[in-house]
Amino acid sequence: MVDSIFEAKVEPIRVLLETIEEIIGPETDVARYMAKAVVSDDALDLMLAQTAFDELDSSYRQEIAASVLARVRGLIKMRAA
Repeated sequence: MVDSIFEAKVEPIRVLLETIEEIIGPETDVARYMAKAVVSDDALDLMLAQTAFDELDSSYRQEIAASVLARVRGLIKMRAA
């Protein structure tokens, strides 16, 4: 049994990036900065992504958060089975 999504080789930041791209599109600043952070694994790139995310309308942030939560719960459930 897998104790966490981290042990299941799922990159949490990649789940967030995919969700952002699905909800607001891959050509937005936040998606571009997040994609760069995923590739570079650099703290400064992640800070740029965080800043762009913070500038999103709260309804988008809430939709992204709900979607990420649902995905993570699904992954945990799938790993537990």
